Amino acid sequence: MKVVVRCFPSDAERVISILGDAVKNRNFDKTSFESAKSKALSDLDKSLECKDTYMFDNLHVAAFQGTPLERSIYGTDTSLNKLSEKDVATYMDRNYSAPQINLSAVGAVNKDIIEKSADKNFGSLSQIKILNEHNNIDFVGSEVRIRDDDIHGCHVIYGFKGASTRDENLNSHKIITELLGSYDDIYGGLNNNGSHLSEMLAQERQTYSYNHFNFNYRDNGIFGVKGFFTTHGEHDLDTSSDFILKEVQRIGKTISQNDFKRAQNNVISNTLFRWDDDATLATDLGRKAISHKKAFSLSHEVNEIKNLTTTDIKRVTKELDDTCPVIVSFGQTETMPDYMNLRQRTLWSLW
Repeated sequence: MKVVVRCFPSDAERVISILGDAVKNRNFDKTSFESAKSKALSDLDKSLECKDTYMFDNLHVAAFQGTPLERSIYGTDTSLNKLSEKDVATYMDRNYSAPQINLSAVGAVNKDIIEKSADKNFGSLSQIKILNEHNNIDFVGSEVRIRDDDIHGCHVIYGFKGASTRDENLNSHKIITELLGSYDDIYGGLNNNGSHLSEMLAQERQTYSYNHFNFNYRDNGIFGVKGFFTTHGEHDLDTSSDFILKEVQRIGKTISQNDFKRAQNNVISNTLFRWDDDATLATDLGRKAISHKKAFSLSHEVNEIKNLTTTDIKRVTKELDDTCPVIVSFGQTETMPDYMNLRQRTLWSLW
């Protein structure tokens, strides 16, 4: 969970005092608590109506079975309705300790004031760190298929085992993800797109749109492609599935220097954009402080990306050798090949 506050430099001390009071001196008013619970239930209903959220929730259920990562951040009707003030207080007592809280300040800040205010308002918190019950988050290759013929086409997610936030290959995975590209048929000139995958799908003309994704967590990660495909007439999902599942292998075998440089520059640009927004930067620095026990400078992050070569990309893709993918399909799934058929297309022995 994160709380982001924008304020004037003169109000920083007061803001930290308010945050400290909220963490240490919690007093749940019955009316306010029920209002917050109602809002959470409303957010859950909205998430179920959003196809992307619904599909990515199913992706995590399939990929990280039996672990906390399989649970939706919105919870369930049952868990939210049963939630009480005592449950929230117990959760805060267990998790809101000094080793598990990070305070980041970005902008026109006075370092001495921030440090003194943080020590004053958070220094009395417990120093005990609760050990994570799930030290190993395994990635499980599997499939979720949800048929709904009322949908005009089929939404499909193709997921591959990714990198954790502490993985030394994290930036390599970011470049591989950029190489997968994106596509939307409302735009012209897609046959000449910079991404090999988008060019192939544009030529087949059975893809409405697709985007790449890359989620990185403390102990594991997942990356891949989420697309919306036509299933009418002679079109089926066999060809598009073949292109997408074999693209990661193709990147590892035949990546060109030009494609690599283009993807590398995109990753660097995304890093620079992230540093351009104070709120996003504060959140990012806080996450790195928790996962790496330290924050990194912009020059350090950019240099790490610049130092990568095509050899690194080929090595990382080779480490994905024979990894079972996670496939989630929702819509007209009748022409979707069965999982064993799809699994065979990720075997390096076929090359």
